[in-house]
Amino acid sequence: YIKIVSAPASGTGQIVNYSDRFSISGMTGAWTAPAAEADFKTVTGTTGPATQNSIAGNDGSNNNNPAAGANNGAYGVAYSLQTGLTKYAPMQPKPGTKITAKVTGPMYPTSSYFIATTFLPPAKQVTTSTQAVTYRVSSRENTASPAPHPSDDMQKFLARHFPTMGKNEEMLTGKYPAKAHAAKVVAYLRRKESDVNGLIYLEGQKTRMIEDNDEAMPFRQRRYFYYLSGCGIPDSYLTYNTETSQLTLFIPPVDPDSVIWSGLPMSPGEALERYDVDDVRPSSELEAFLGAKDTPHDRIWAIQNQVSINSFVEFRLKDLVLLKEAIDECRVVKDDYEIALIRQANSISAIAHYAVLKAVKHARNERELQAIFLERCIANGCREQAYGSIVASGTNAATLHYQKNDEELGERWNLLLDAGGEYKCYAADITRTLPIRGAFNKESRQIYDLVLKMQEECTLMLREGTLWDDVHARAHEIAIEGLLDIGILKGDKIEIFTTGLAWHSFPMVWATTWAWILMIPVDTRIMRTLIACSSI
Repeated sequence: YIKIVSAPASGTGQIVNYSDRFSISGMTGAWTAPAAEADFKTVTGTTGPATQNSIAGNDGSNNNNPAAGANNGAYGVAYSLQTGLTKYAPMQPKPGTKITAKVTGPMYPTSSYFIATTFLPPAKQVTTSTQAVTYRVSSRENTASPAPHPSDDMQKFLARHFPTMGKNEEMLTGKYPAKAHAAKVVAYLRRKESDVNGLIYLEGQKTRMIEDNDEAMPFRQRRYFYYLSGCGIPDSYLTYNTETSQLTLFIPPVDPDSVIWSGLPMSPGEALERYDVDDVRPSSELEAFLGAKDTPHDRIWAIQNQVSINSFVEFRLKDLVLLKEAIDECRVVKDDYEIALIRQANSISAIAHYAVLKAVKHARNERELQAIFLERCIANGCREQAYGSIVASGTNAATLHYQKNDEELGERWNLLLDAGGEYKCYAADITRTLPIRGAFNKESRQIYDLVLKMQEECTLMLREGTLWDDVHARAHEIAIEGLLDIGILKGDKIEIFTTGLAWHSFPMVWATTWAWILMIPVDTRIMRTLIACSSI
């Protein structure tokens, strides 16, 4: 044991404590004092010798001694009242060697403390240190623009793969170029007919109610109407005077009964500020406008089966065919604003695809991954989907328009995700095949590399003047060559191509990459694409 001898600040006597943190067990050497050795031989257990206290009044009888206390057997002088070079603070209890259910207290509880029984003397300033200034600091304003610092993996991914996303958003702050589109349509009409002075008439999609419900069905604006208006409001109409280039938008008026449920609709003034049109009126004035004297009644162009009002009895000539053709042809070539919309739709869809890629290894069911894709699209601005998502694991990917999206992933190898968001009527169409277990097996990797080769070679062919059939044929040639090398197909390459064997055997997955910058009627049997950027 360690012997600790303490003396009071005043008076006589001392206190002798023996630390119980040390024992003589296993110690070697000889005691210098035979009496001490004899004393230790009388010690049994591990508590050590008893405390010796010879301070006068320390048994509790001397109330005037601030060091006095009635704590025999323990150190009786408060730590704050001790003096000298060495002060003794009560040590914590010795920690146990085992942790049991009955011993739940901390092994090292907080140190003991004592409440002062007398007023302590006021604090005194003992030493004052001063230091001369040895350095100076000056500051200068940093006028440079802060550099972007991606805060997570997603931001780094976007910065690396979509450096123009910010530029897209900047361009899209302007108005959709509806009047420029209308002028393009009129120019096409003039190439088809000599006299095109008249009125273009288009209707937006109508509100449709869910059966046995007081809610409307999900709304999707008609593309022909949107191309000449940029307006996504249901139950709207437009007219365009081909002679004066006057574009007029008609939107639903305020319905007092529905305001309490749906809130105030957009006002004509707000619509005029938002859309690239010359005039905005309530739709309740539409029929009066069509019959007005200053409305040209020589000719009207509309689209068959998209006219819900009168039969245009005021107009001398009615054409329900040419307008649709004209808008289809004009939509083939996109302007900068439309390209920015397509890029925005694809950028947001890529965010969602990337999120699914990160989650696929830990998902259990196809619907979990569909939920992740939809959440990322909506969170980033694509509230609508270009089409129903295809989340197909295993052999489900062999179904062209698989829609169940609810099967367990189990021990399946791959997941096909065919999904794209829609941004202000412009859509993305992206298909990817992901390894569920984090890496492709041998067979999957062979097919993946083959389709990747098809994508890269066919993408290089996409130039102005290139025929769709030529790119399509090259895709089949690459597929046949690869399948012959792998051993899936056997025979002569030319014979397989001319007989269409590859086409009939693999109707979906052997596809090239198509950038569908134009949306025209095409062969819907075209095999699944790796990436397809489609317009409205």
